[in-house]
Amino acid sequence: MPDATEESYHGMYKSLERANKETALIMGDFNYYIDWENSEEEKEPDRIFLDFIETSFVQQHFMEPTRGKNILDLVITSDENMTENASVGEAFQH
Repeated sequence: MPDATEESYHGMYKSLERANKETALIMGDFNYYIDWENSEEEKEPDRIFLDFIETSFVQQHFMEPTRGKNILDLVITSDENMTENASVGEAFQH
């Protein structure tokens, strides 16, 4: 999402806002470079996304790298108890 258009950001944030008002599970390859355990980011779009997640009262569940050393693939829920056994598996081969 960091290279997305302003319209794409708006749509994504609108969906995430709805998630904190309903029971929701959102999964995807977000491509934000965020250290989720320490709430630290690399770039401005990463900071904006992290701030949004923290103020929207939704949970990001993966704390282990999903690609290289980075957590790019996210599982976001409106309820921290919605997922119990999420884990990162082996990479798909092309």
